[in-house]
Amino acid sequence: METLKRMFCRSAQTLNFSPNGNPVLRSAGYQVLSTICEAEVRFEIQMGQCGVLLLCYTIHQVIHRDLAEIFIRNCRGTIVFVMHPLRKEQSRHAHINLLDSEKIAFD
Repeated sequence: METLKRMFCRSAQTLNFSPNGNPVLRSAGYQVLSTICEAEVRFEIQMGQCGVLLLCYTIHQVIHRDLAEIFIRNCRGTIVFVMHPLRKEQSRHAHINLLDSEKIAFD
C-alpha cells in the first residue's frame, strides 16, 4: 500500500474516468477530476494535466487502450485500473490493478 500512496501525489492531478467518482481520494486531499466524458479526459491528458489516470471496469477496453496510449505520450504518471469484483480481469494498460471491493487507505 505504501507504493500506491507514493504514486498518488497530492500535488498531481488525478483523472478519474468512472461513473462512480472517487470520494476516497478527494476526501484525503488529492486533486481529483472525476468525469464520465471521454472528450474531457482526452483534453486533460493532451494538456499534460495529470499524474494519475484512474480507469474503471465499466469503461470499454478499447477506450482504456486509447486513453492509456495518449496518457503515456503526454503525461508522466501512473495508470490505475479498478477491476470488476467478480471477474477480476486486469487491464494490460495499467501499472496498478485494484479490485473494486478493495478499500484504499491514505494517511
